[in-house]
Amino acid sequence: MPILAALIIAFASDSVPAIVPRPAHMTVQPGAFALTAGTVIVTDRALRGLGELLGDYLFPATGLRLAVRTAAPAATPVISIRLDSSLARLGDEGYLLDASPSRVAIRAYRAAGAFYGMQTLLQLFPPAVFRQAKVDGVAWRIPAIAIEDLPGSRGAASIWTWPGTSCRRSL
Repeated sequence: MPILAALIIAFASDSVPAIVPRPAHMTVQPGAFALTAGTVIVTDRALRGLGELLGDYLFPATGLRLAVRTAAPAATPVISIRLDSSLARLGDEGYLLDASPSRVAIRAYRAAGAFYGMQTLLQLFPPAVFRQAKVDGVAWRIPAIAIEDLPGSRGAASIWTWPGTSCRRSL
C-alpha cells in the first residue's frame, strides 16, 4: 500500500488527474462533466450489466440512482458505455474514455476494456465517490478529458479485477 500512496502523491502534483495505474495517453480539456439526478447511463445490450454496476458504484456516496437505458434524449447528460469493433487495436482490455461537459463516453473492443474504463471514470470523481454512505456538499464533477489506455500492455500487476474474480493477475 505505501507504493500506491506514493504514486497518488506524485500524481497529485501533476497537472493531470491522479489515475492509478496511469493511462497510456491522457489529455485534459476545458470544462467538466457534472453528474446529476438526470444523468442517464447508456449502454448497448451486451454491457447493460456493466452499466448497472456503475450505477451501483455511484449510488452510495452520491445518493443518485441513475437510470440505465439503451438510449437517452439528445439534451440528457449521459455516461455511455459501448463496445466498438473498430477498436480492435486496443486489445481486449483497452478503452477510450472521452468526457465533455455534456457526456462521458467509454468505448472498448471487449467488455473487459469497458470495465477498466469504468474504473478510470470512478477515479476521476472526487475521492468521496468511494464512500459507502451519502456524502453531502460534494460537486460530483469530473474534468473534461480524453483518455486512451491499453492495460494489457503495462507488464505490471492489474489493480482491478473482473467482477466475480478474487485475485489480481499479471498482465
